[in-house]
Amino acid sequence: MRDPEPKAARSRHRKPSAVWSYVISVATGVALLCLGFVFLLVVGSPFQAARDQQVLYSDLRKSLAEGTAPVSALTFEGQPLAIGAPVAILGLPSIGKELVVVEGTASSQTMSGPGHRRDTVLPGQAGISIVMGRQSAFGGPFGGIGQLTPGAEIRVTTGQGFATYVVDGVRRAGDLAPQPLAAGGARLTLISAEGMSYLAEATVRVDATLVSSSADGTTIDKVPFPAGPRAVTTASLPEAEKPMSGDTSQAFGLVLWAQAFLLAVLFFTWSRERWGRWQAWTVGVPLLLATGWAVSNQVAALLPNLL
Repeated sequence: MRDPEPKAARSRHRKPSAVWSYVISVATGVALLCLGFVFLLVVGSPFQAARDQQVLYSDLRKSLAEGTAPVSALTFEGQPLAIGAPVAILGLPSIGKELVVVEGTASSQTMSGPGHRRDTVLPGQAGISIVMGRQSAFGGPFGGIGQLTPGAEIRVTTGQGFATYVVDGVRRAGDLAPQPLAAGGARLTLISAEGMSYLAEATVRVDATLVSSSADGTTIDKVPFPAGPRAVTTASLPEAEKPMSGDTSQAFGLVLWAQAFLLAVLFFTWSRERWGRWQAWTVGVPLLLATGWAVSNQVAALLPNLL
């Protein structure tokens, strides 16, 4: 009679239990999700931001042509501008960049491009305007502003016309703030992170003074455009819109998308057992990629808005 197969050999051939299969799948899914987040931040986010910039540029060009582009923090109907709406085109010719500025500076807004801080006037207007942008992630639109030198031009296009600023200097931690703005003057301050890419903790500021403006592109003036009303004051500005802050309002969305990703992993495991490997991959992989990308975006919104 043939000897029975040894216990050790039988244990090697034994199929994992259903519960253990789900545990392995969830653990593998979480590990891949972590790797996917790093991939999104380093490789995928520049493409995502570039697409957002194209859409924003198209929308702003249309509103400029129609004369409906924003001229204050309120719409022509008197309602606050939508968060994330395009408000200006910012040109930095000395470092070869032209960027669409959106309304709001929370992390979820600076994922699309530089953001206008809502407690300040719009670029080109009388007063101090602040624009914040990322150093590395999502295209790093402000990654090179620390290289701007005094005298470099910054060009702005808004619903009121065209404005040109000249850089006064670059400020870092411990540097003196510029002199108080003279009555009727206009200053633009650009803010970003500085230091190790994706891990920076310091900020860099570039101050520039308005030197010319033009409502029609031909008649040149030195007077800034009139400032409109503001929907938010410095005291009421949400913490998420201040430098190096994360957008905690996205935490609820993160929980929902994380649950969706977990369900997608469980569905993939179930379908692999019921339908077969290739059928499960055909249906499950697009679902896993979509939910995983959404989770990664929600996590990115929790990170500081200038990274």
